[in-house]
Amino acid sequence: MAPGAAEAWARLGAALGGGDHRDPPAVRALRGPAPARRHQVSVLWLLLESPSSVCPSRAAGEEAAGALLALLALPEPPGPPRALLLLATATVLVATGAAAAPTAAAFVSLLLRPDEPRPAAAAECLRELQAARPGLLSGRPPPPLPARGRPPPAPLALLLAAAPAPGAVPALLDGAFLQPAAAQAQALWALSRAAVPAPAVFKAPLVRLLGTGEAALLHAALHLKAAFGDALFTAEDEAFLLRRLAGLAQHPALPPPRRLFFLECVAAFPENRPLGAGGPPVLLTPRLAAGLFPGRLDAPPGALLARYELAAAVCAENGGRDAERGGSCLRQLALELAAAGPPAAGLFCGAAALYAAHLGADAALAAAAAGLFLRRPALAPALLDLAKAAGGSGWPAALGAALRQAVLGAPPPAGPELRWHLRVLARAPGGGGGGRAEAARYLRRAAAAAGGDWRGGHAVLTAAARLLPAPPPPPPAADADVRDRARLYGALAACLSPAKLQAVTRRGGGLPARPRGLSAPAAAGAAAATAPRPRPAAEPAPLLLRRLPEPPRPVAAAPADAAAAGPAGYGRAAARRRAAPGLRLRLQVEPGPQRLLAVQLRFEAEGGAVAEARLAAVGPAAEVAVALRPRGGRPVAVGAAFTAPGGRALAARLPPLPLAPGELLWPLALPPGWGPSRRRRAFGAMWQALAEAGAETALPRAGPGLPPALAAFAVAWDGGDGDGWLVAAALPGRGLALAWLRGPRVAARAARWAALAPLGCFLRRAGAAAA
Repeated sequence: MAPGAAEAWARLGAALGGGDHRDPPAVRALRGPAPARRHQVSVLWLLLESPSSVCPSRAAGEEAAGALLALLALPEPPGPPRALLLLATATVLVATGAAAAPTAAAFVSLLLRPDEPRPAAAAECLRELQAARPGLLSGRPPPPLPARGRPPPAPLALLLAAAPAPGAVPALLDGAFLQPAAAQAQALWALSRAAVPAPAVFKAPLVRLLGTGEAALLHAALHLKAAFGDALFTAEDEAFLLRRLAGLAQHPALPPPRRLFFLECVAAFPENRPLGAGGPPVLLTPRLAAGLFPGRLDAPPGALLARYELAAAVCAENGGRDAERGGSCLRQLALELAAAGPPAAGLFCGAAALYAAHLGADAALAAAAAGLFLRRPALAPALLDLAKAAGGSGWPAALGAALRQAVLGAPPPAGPELRWHLRVLARAPGGGGGGRAEAARYLRRAAAAAGGDWRGGHAVLTAAARLLPAPPPPPPAADADVRDRARLYGALAACLSPAKLQAVTRRGGGLPARPRGLSAPAAAGAAAATAPRPRPAAEPAPLLLRRLPEPPRPVAAAPADAAAAGPAGYGRAAARRRAAPGLRLRLQVEPGPQRLLAVQLRFEAEGGAVAEARLAAVGPAAEVAVALRPRGGRPVAVGAAFTAPGGRALAARLPPLPLAPGELLWPLALPPGWGPSRRRRAFGAMWQALAEAGAETALPRAGPGLPPALAAFAVAWDGGDGDGWLVAAALPGRGLALAWLRGPRVAARAARWAALAPLGCFLRRAGAAAA
């Protein structure tokens, strides 16, 4: 330990707590000759989480902050992180109202040192102090800037110091120039939000930024452009910056990710977004973007599509011969991608969708997509999705017509490819109306090609249900299910008009079989999703639920065989255990004026825990019992679905069921026959185990004695001179929670932080009820 560290820690220990045995163990450990690092960290976390419990007055806060400042002044030794010391000091000053004390001024001076090794933590501390005492930094001159060649100051701390002093912004901008590119960009972003005298203070940094190639700095320049607009940028600045970004987006020496970033900067230039909308003029013209047009050799594929989108948007926004030539180049590139083979099929789909979205439908691209489908029928899902793109441009109808014509003009294939042809024929946009005779001939040939195959026969019937007034007859050797479905379609076609037949069969058939590959539970879930839902019932609620008393039942702290290890071993086993039963609710169902049948109650607790109960009918003495594992103490939401007189299915929300804090806690059952001494030893083992790997806090005690509400959870009297008591409980899903009532305080430990909140709430309410 560094010289003077032990004295500083001892001074901190003396400033905290009451100076007696009732203080937390970690605080008492600080007063020893060489406190362990875990005790030091525990005390700092205690100061961060509940500073007022260990520093109840402003004088105590100033004393503790002074001891922490003494620790911060030492060379950084192995021990708690410096950032934790800084945050603990700021928390103590703010929580105890000592932000205006001389100690706070010394702390601010320390935070503003140019050589502060933890600038992010220092900035957070300054922000908290400034929020607690506005004007804390007013009138304070900015820290001295280092000479050239020296390490730069901590940027965040300087910016926070400058926020209340606009006159310091020019000096800080000059100092930011000495920092790395990322730090410069951060400084510019932060200072642009500060109260600056005028945007002109950024003019000198802007001149340096316009000639840089650093991505972070050019991004900061775009931010300044969006923030200040014409007040900072002239037309020459805008044109120069746009040319610079366009040149970097195609620079061959830059890696592809960097070029993609600059390409996005071009697209997001304040005057270029959104392309196609009214407003400011678009500065990017086809001539300026000529070098950004995509090519087949662009790598990675994302770069090609990004360039394609930008070029298509520019051509759509600008008219004239240059835009027409650009559109022709984009169309030719998409056609080359369609003919390039399987690896380029995805690029073609993306390029065709972008072309249609910006430049409208194109017959050549639709024909290329149809040819691609005939060469690779497995691309049917991608091409059908492509047909849904750019719905208002006429592209879906054009592509759908081209795909259908390609299918009808080719003989039905054999094998799995037939299903892709039938899917395109059934689902391509614009399929209604003409061409039914040609479609009927094709489907008859497809039915013959499918033979007796179950899957192929159903595919033919599904396509026929969408396209024809009557299905084609299946071959004699067809599957029995296929023949039955064909007869059903024929009967429907004979007695329904074409419009009604389409309404009945538009989802793929009258009574389709369960899709193969779909499990029974999944099929049941899909059916339930489309089943009729109960209608909401009118107020008031048709039934009421009343809680019945359910006394807490003790739960074994550890497995029965752990008792052989003695109290110490049993306590350690209990501390490691996480299992605990859930909350059990006994409810009496009080019926309303109407008789209800087939009642289903649904209970939902905090954390997503759900339970259900069913009743065939609601009588005068109906009871239900459910078990839940809530994650908190919020009321349990209750919903009911039931059948009302007349056969109507209704649903209603019932009043929520409130939970008392103690209902989440289960008493621990220690082995029978253990006297107070062995029970205290088991508790001590649990207490020590949680001190090493658990969560800890302290609460004020309401008064002497054991509150009646804690009697079921009491393990034993602590055996001391006072009226101390040992309390233990288990929480569902969160393990063990312990409390030690001694003197004016209640020390609490738990296996997890999530268990401390319900335990603390229960202890406070139990003490208030006893008082």
